[in-house]
Amino acid sequence: MKAVGVVAEFDPFHSGHRYLLEEALDRTGADCAVAVMSGPFTQRGMPAARDKWERARDAVEAGFDLVVELPPAWACASAQIFAGGGLRILRGMGGVRWIAFGSETGDGRRLMATADFISENRERLTGRIRALTREGRTYPQARAQAVRELSPDFDERLLEGPNDILAVEYLERRGDLIPVAVKRAGAGHHESASQLRAAMRASSPSAWAAAEDRYFTLIRSRVLAMEEKDLDNLASAAAGLGRKLRKEVLRAGSLTDLVGSVKSRAFTETRVRRLLADAVLGLTREETAAPPCVHILALSRKGGAFLKENQRLGRGELPVISNWSKERRDHPDLVRAMDRTVFAQALWGIIWGRDLYQGSDLVRAPYLRK
Repeated sequence: MKAVGVVAEFDPFHSGHRYLLEEALDRTGADCAVAVMSGPFTQRGMPAARDKWERARDAVEAGFDLVVELPPAWACASAQIFAGGGLRILRGMGGVRWIAFGSETGDGRRLMATADFISENRERLTGRIRALTREGRTYPQARAQAVRELSPDFDERLLEGPNDILAVEYLERRGDLIPVAVKRAGAGHHESASQLRAAMRASSPSAWAAAEDRYFTLIRSRVLAMEEKDLDNLASAAAGLGRKLRKEVLRAGSLTDLVGSVKSRAFTETRVRRLLADAVLGLTREETAAPPCVHILALSRKGGAFLKENQRLGRGELPVISNWSKERRDHPDLVRAMDRTVFAQALWGIIWGRDLYQGSDLVRAPYLRK
């Protein structure tokens, strides 16, 4: 069996995701579709709006055959780390031939050329990007300007849209995966995750406000308990940011206040939110080097057959985990990373007022579509 892979958040799952799935299957003729999905915390640096188990179930009910988890250290990270982690799992499970992704431009050829240009000029671009970020530009702004300086005809739109930015990261790290760029239909055709989250918040404002207050309390307690050097070693931090965070957390009256007081020209709101999530989860730069696994959240019978075939043919390089309590003794090298995943899920439960036991990876079984 040959699979097409997707790296996503599904927070929540919506019609645009279903469209991506349908296009990916139609264009590739793949036997099944696999998704590597963010768990309790997302790339925007916030707790997911819905439980990971529910989101994985929705994706499988919509037609995906297998949903596995992207660990917190990769899920709550920059585009480079998010994309690299997702692709590492897709390649490591074996049998995945294509990588499909949404794109504002939908121009796979030009996106590929951009990714190849960046890879070929990595050394020259890196130094210039660092200089531009020191001047106060964000990383995406600095990279676009550095590329334009080397290639005056470069179309900056290819590095502006969030999906195109991720697409370039996928393409830089694609290895032997065949890319499939699917143009996003845009407003009026499909919902967006941000629109759906806004609607969810509007329908339950008190529950969302309470969750944000609990999250803010966790952030303050964690930041105040950490030394400045440890704050500066968080995955999304930079020298001096830890000191600023400790100072501002004493003054801020809300999560919004804290983010607003820490962000700057160089450190966007999203990066600050990721830094706060890193503090709560204890995610350092070293965490991204932890060995991954294929942690199953939901699957269809075809997805199960796909995994068994990979195992029989020896195609998968990564261990497959479906019951962490039972399998942790067989994988001592994964204990630290998986315990971090269990911890992240527990924190999500605290934030949203959920039952910690019922939602835990230690007791929850993957959802199986009948």
